[in-house]
Amino acid sequence: ELRQLAAAAAAAAANVAQEGQQRRAAALALHQSRLLQLSTEHAAAEAAAKAAAEAELWRKYQEEEAKESRRNVFGLAVMEMRDQVVAKNRAAEATAHASAAEAGRAAATAEAHRQK
Repeated sequence: ELRQLAAAAAAAAANVAQEGQQRRAAALALHQSRLLQLSTEHAAAEAAAKAAAEAELWRKYQEEEAKESRRNVFGLAVMEMRDQVVAKNRAAEATAHASAAEAGRAAATAEAHRQK
């Protein structure tokens, strides 16, 4: 009977040890699964952060391009206005020369009539 009790105790101890190993294996599998999940989440977060940083760089680039475009448009408008002012000044100068020439001809004609 003592042998049976010893055999039963050994079997119970073996069962307890086996259950402990099974629990440790399950805990290890759960831990590894959680590590894999965390690793995946971390990689996804890094990818999202990288995409956000790239999107921010792209937004800044487009903003600078828009500013440059506005400067170019403003510069072109200023050049057009300068060209218009130069054209008007030349037209006014030509009109002044024509008026001076006309006044000179009128003065010459008046002088010629006075001398007759």
